Amino acid sequence: MPGKKGIPGQKGIQGQPEMYDEHKKRVNISLTPTAVERLDALAESMDVSRSELVEQVARGTIPLLTKEQAHRLGKSSALTKPRS
Repeated sequence: MPGKKGIPGQKGIQGQPEMYDEHKKRVNISLTPTAVERLDALAESMDVSRSELVEQVARGTIPLLTKEQAHRLGKSSALTKPRS
């Protein structure tokens, strides 16, 4: 059943209710084609939309590593410079 625009908790993907009890706000961001491809691949691997992935990162549900944490773990992160 399709959700109703503007009613919190009613709009969702494939009939599933939203996880958040507030209205979503449309925003625009600019990304390089490479970043869009990586965002899409990551979202697909997590079985979520681009928007949901960004939402979860912003809410801290998906934590990001600082450069120091990534260095200690020997891993690259969204905050470290990618290898070329």
